Amino acid sequence: MTPYDKEKFDKLTNTSYLFRIIFGNAGFDLSYVHIGDNEIWHAYYGETIIGTITTRQADTDDDKVTYTNLRLYKYFRDKFPELEDFVMSKYFDVEDGKRVRFDFDKFEKYVGTILEVFKDKIQHHDKDDSVKEANSVEDAIARLKEYCDEFDEKFSNNIMFKDIRLLLDENERLTKALAAKSDKIMKLFLNN
Repeated sequence: MTPYDKEKFDKLTNTSYLFRIIFGNAGFDLSYVHIGDNEIWHAYYGETIIGTITTRQADTDDDKVTYTNLRLYKYFRDKFPELEDFVMSKYFDVEDGKRVRFDFDKFEKYVGTILEVFKDKIQHHDKDDSVKEANSVEDAIARLKEYCDEFDEKFSNNIMFKDIRLLLDENERLTKALAAKSDKIMKLFLNN
């Protein structure tokens, strides 16, 4: 992150500075993208986008703190069901309705689970760039579908959303056409 990006992220919520520091120290990168009028922050590990950064005020806090959280992308959770979203409010020790301490040990366990998944299940792709590239395109399509699913199509006039939806529909049509052609070629090949 650039110094400008760090300052911008740190001002998002009461806890965004802490979020950036603890995830940065664990080896994650944070980045944002503008989609239409929206600025969406993502968490990366290596070259893999694992989730989007969200904010939420905890119901249990008397001091009304807005927490910075990590919502894992659905495609990522589907690949690794043992992982769960990071909800920062669950990592604070609270006494008498006030935050008293961040539980770094609990956070280390959470990050350790993610890093274990990367060590065992993703790093082996580094040797075969074609596999890595194919997975990243598949993952990008899954992220775009998830992004579009959050919009209400009937009431959205967002041109970017409509363009993405059109591209996804065309990708789906071409994928089905390719599968049909592949089946036809295999049948011809097997008959001869």
